Amino acid sequence: MQEMSPNAPGATGNENEIETIITELHDAPDAFAMLFAPENEETLHHRPAAGEWSAVEIVCHLGDLDAFNRTERFNAILMEENPQLPAYEPDARVREANYQALTSTDALEFMKRERDLITSLLEGLRPHELARTGVHPTYGERTLQRMADMRNHDRTHLDQVAAAIASARG
Repeated sequence: MQEMSPNAPGATGNENEIETIITELHDAPDAFAMLFAPENEETLHHRPAAGEWSAVEIVCHLGDLDAFNRTERFNAILMEENPQLPAYEPDARVREANYQALTSTDALEFMKRERDLITSLLEGLRPHELARTGVHPTYGERTLQRMADMRNHDRTHLDQVAAAIASARG
């Protein structure tokens, strides 16, 4: 699986845009929880095909990426002038962390905890901080706000979770 592009409209510090981003990021774990709620552990741990992630792994990936962005990328952007940002290797990170071994409840709690940390950080930033830049290894120079706007990434993975669950059902 590839890291999704952190492309976002309005990445220049518009206050209404950042409020919308924060609200949608904050609410995303609930959307995943709604998909998980009627399912059993076997369904949520089903991998649709070799090399594909289960619903549990997908949700953990989102928490893992939030933690990585917050600690590795956002901190660098806030502390340095236009730093080179580290690459994120999703398949390796998901495999090495063995997220498949977590329960669905633990996976959802992990995502929510990391997402709450991201939204709290974003809520405390001022427009000039959101406009600071770093150089993403794949997508080039990005503002912190643009990097933080993972709404499309969330939607892509929400669809992926739904497909993984449907695959488990046959």
